[in-house]
Amino acid sequence: MGRLLAPIILAMGLTASAASGAVIYDFEGVCSAGCAGTASAVIELDGYVPGDPLMAGDVVALSYTSSNGSFTASAAQIAGATVNGALPGPDDPTDSATFNIFLNAGGGTFSVTPVQWLVELGILPEDSGFMTDYTIELRDVPVPAGLPLALAGLGLLYVVARRRS
Repeated sequence: MGRLLAPIILAMGLTASAASGAVIYDFEGVCSAGCAGTASAVIELDGYVPGDPLMAGDVVALSYTSSNGSFTASAAQIAGATVNGALPGPDDPTDSATFNIFLNAGGGTFSVTPVQWLVELGILPEDSGFMTDYTIELRDVPVPAGLPLALAGLGLLYVVARRRS
């Protein structure tokens, strides 16, 4: 029984540490057409690994603000979104971002090429400009409070089973 419990305990520990959480991208850029001054966007992704290709279920939230107004994608627009490309990782230069998010239900598009962004969202006029900066916030998935206690209990079972054999 002891030989069976050790791999289970190890697998539980590795599974808990391998979970990924939310990734928040906060973009800022200088308007070149459609809007004036600067524009910003916040994209929240769940379970996304920066630098990997975007998948349909990765996008959780998208909001955009410029001198033309603000737009926040609805759950229905995000649920049917089509995506492609990849968002940069924490150590990538700003000009490595190339991706498109095509929202459902008349939501519009949010596109970033290596040096420029183009936005057509909701009823806002088309905006475009040059990306100047972005920040990434990586949020880890918290370990459930009972997991350390459960692992300790399994470890105790392992010790007891080992003593008996």
